[in-house]
Amino acid sequence: AGTGSSQKSWRRCVWRGTSGLKLAFRKIVKKNSYTLNSEEFEQYLKNAGLSLETEEVAAVFKEFDRDGNGAMDVNEFFIALRPPMSEYRKKVIMEVFQKIDKTGDGVITIEDLKNEGIINTTFCLGSVDEALSSFLKVFETLDGKDAKVTKEEFVHFYSDVSLHVEEDQAFVSILEKVWKVKVNSTY
Repeated sequence: AGTGSSQKSWRRCVWRGTSGLKLAFRKIVKKNSYTLNSEEFEQYLKNAGLSLETEEVAAVFKEFDRDGNGAMDVNEFFIALRPPMSEYRKKVIMEVFQKIDKTGDGVITIEDLKNEGIINTTFCLGSVDEALSSFLKVFETLDGKDAKVTKEEFVHFYSDVSLHVEEDQAFVSILEKVWKVKVNSTY
């Protein structure tokens, strides 16, 4: 991501990690807004502890202002910060998604999870549907929380998890335990 003078800035952003950047973002985000202008982006980087030259900030910002309208989509920024995930892990994620999507409509919903034992509802305040809805909202992006998880949201969530799990088998084990499925590990 990035060429020339912005490459150095880019590496510094990635080195800090997306977790710190997401926390800094929360300090300046406007309610229901998921874009930043260049001034907000510069403040955002300062909040994240990155002191970049104005030219460096402008170069990084320009890379994410894809349509040149003076606004950068924050979700795309975080996605671009992640290193690429291995093909093996992508296949595992898609296999798990397909096993969970009982209705086959390409979206994980409450209906897909009912009677699957995914969460223990014994100690939940409210109905099973409310508990499952809350659980599904964890996997959704900043754009909306409708208790319907698309393939893209599922991959996005587990791409973040993948960053923190070094071994493939440990990553597979997490997915198997959370979703109570067995993964075909012969990819």
